[in-house]
Amino acid sequence: MSVQSENPTITINNVEYNISDLSDDAKYFINCIGNIDNQLAQIKMNQDTMNVAREGFSQRLEQLLEPPVSEES
Repeated sequence: MSVQSENPTITINNVEYNISDLSDDAKYFINCIGNIDNQLAQIKMNQDTMNVAREGFSQRLEQLLEPPVSEES
């Protein structure tokens, strides 16, 4: 499914539809799908952020647990 912004059409299953010709329910579903896609992208970004943060905390924990390096004189 793709929405073209220059011309208000949408292509679903290789069929192009004029959005203005669609029912209000169809237009609502198109908006819902767009909203869901945006939310999924945000969730993915949050997941990536959390994974990076987890790696950072894990590295810091490992550093704290490493035995201190003794300096020999």
